[in-house]
Amino acid sequence: MKNSCLQCGWCCKTIVIQIGYLGFLKFLKNYSNKDKNTIIKHWKLINKSEAIKRNPIIKDWILDGAAYFKCDLLTDNNKCSVHGNAPPVCSGYPLYNCFEGDDPSLMWYNSNCGYKK
Repeated sequence: MKNSCLQCGWCCKTIVIQIGYLGFLKFLKNYSNKDKNTIIKHWKLINKSEAIKRNPIIKDWILDGAAYFKCDLLTDNNKCSVHGNAPPVCSGYPLYNCFEGDDPSLMWYNSNCGYKK
């Protein structure tokens, strides 16, 4: 099944914010208080080595200065415990990895992701 969420959890095991932590804080201003509070409460800052250990595919496309998070809403069976009610950035995977005008073929995916091409 292509271009559909399989709820595999790879996108939540390691959340990479390429614009860094300060960029992340600015980014949060675009969200409702409910979504902002969900992100602040459940996204836990992790270091680069833990991020790579949690999702090894990210090591090939990490930018200097990126911020790394894990989400504690991910259950033991890799399902989002609030799927369908998660903040827009969560349901935006993999598109949140791109900027306007980016070549879609450069977007990264875990090989098990339903959004793979």
